[in-house]
Amino acid sequence: MGPISLGSPPSPRQRVGGGWGETTSSFPVFSSLLPILSLGKGGGSPIRIPPHPTRRGRRRRTPPSMDTFRGGLAFAIRSPCVRTRGWTFEDLRGKGRGKKRTSTHATHARDRRRRETTPGRGAAPRAQKKDAETRAWRANGDPAGATNTRENEADAWKDRMHPTAVVHPDANVAVTAKIGPFCVVGPGAVLGEACVLHGHNVVLGDTAIGDGCVLLQGAVVGAEDKGRVVLGERNRIGHHAVVGVRCQDLKWRPEQPTYLTMGSDNDVREHASIHRSSHPELCTTVGDGNLIMGQVHVAHDVHLGHRNIVANGTLLAGHVVVGDRVGIGGGCAVQQRCHVGSYAYLAGGAMVERDVPPYVRVQGDRAKLRGINTVLLQRCGFTEEDSKSIRRVYRALWLPKDGGEPNSTPHDRAMALLQSGDFAALPHALDLLRFVVEASTSGKNGQTMRVGSVCRSMFELQREKGTVAKGRPDDLEDE
Repeated sequence: MGPISLGSPPSPRQRVGGGWGETTSSFPVFSSLLPILSLGKGGGSPIRIPPHPTRRGRRRRTPPSMDTFRGGLAFAIRSPCVRTRGWTFEDLRGKGRGKKRTSTHATHARDRRRRETTPGRGAAPRAQKKDAETRAWRANGDPAGATNTRENEADAWKDRMHPTAVVHPDANVAVTAKIGPFCVVGPGAVLGEACVLHGHNVVLGDTAIGDGCVLLQGAVVGAEDKGRVVLGERNRIGHHAVVGVRCQDLKWRPEQPTYLTMGSDNDVREHASIHRSSHPELCTTVGDGNLIMGQVHVAHDVHLGHRNIVANGTLLAGHVVVGDRVGIGGGCAVQQRCHVGSYAYLAGGAMVERDVPPYVRVQGDRAKLRGINTVLLQRCGFTEEDSKSIRRVYRALWLPKDGGEPNSTPHDRAMALLQSGDFAALPHALDLLRFVVEASTSGKNGQTMRVGSVCRSMFELQREKGTVAKGRPDDLEDE
């Protein structure tokens, strides 16, 4: 039986016994396979391989690619009409007992080497012991009783660094820290115990990362500018998040150091950005236990308290102060130098241009008061007496009986309530009154100037427009 023709398709006169007549091929790689493949007499569709490019003077065609050749070879091996000469299908796959198989002695030697060098199930006792010691070292860092073949601690932490990582000799890296592929750790950087850099991370400048922090792929912490960045313990920096880089403020000068401080147990999600301060006397601070979701921007000189939830796409401009346990919905924007009191809630999409008092809810473009944040107060364990005192102050400031005195403002009413002493024994009510007074009386105080007013209520706006009757309509505010 003749080999398969790899040239131009033959004419009907060349077909003999159901096979192709013998022809030659000018492709060396195809000709080398002629002894392997042949066409049986069982019939079936013949294998057609693209013809040779036509010679000069004729229409040129694209020569067959290697992908086409591989596909034809795979079809030839699977086709029932193809038979091999001297080999079986098992031999072509590396199995069977054909003439081309490796000798039994060589096969046993190869299998023995694999069992000895591959840890895990089926490994030799010596390999199992070595593998167990390696796992114990990586988990506990040279536990008692484990055989340690390393000569010094430098070899110990180098075993935890990927070969493609770049760590400056002046960097201070703990022995138990792990550095993934393509990471860069600059001079002066400090990595605490059990820190993990997953890969493609950059830690630059005078940056200290506390114990147990995790940097996911692409996260950047610190910059080569003057200043310092400090992260507490157990912080998690998400994918491609940026923490502690240069601020976006024209007041910044390269010769002035700037600072950022972050507490512990914070979760900064993907593509979030937290910038340094804009002045040496200021510092961007983030408290403990905050959840900063994706694409949140925390600008220079921002003070973020503890256990806040900042939803996706929120923008906190420069010098913004946020208290504790504040909930900020997605897509909110807070203007420069605004203050947001503790236990407040900003509904999604709120545009805040004035201070937000504590314990309240605001909503809308140019955010307006929408009542007390009663749900959060209950979850935080406020007593019924505390909730009632906060409600009384809220009604006295923004829903006064008979509309209050003519031309009176929430600041005037808050001053009167503080002087009366009716809420001296109620700390939460005092916090609300003092916040309103300070927001309205704060003037220019260096870099800490405040907006100077608090958000207005719907009742005040409608009373100014004359759309409500004199009195206090209880249905205007959802309390």
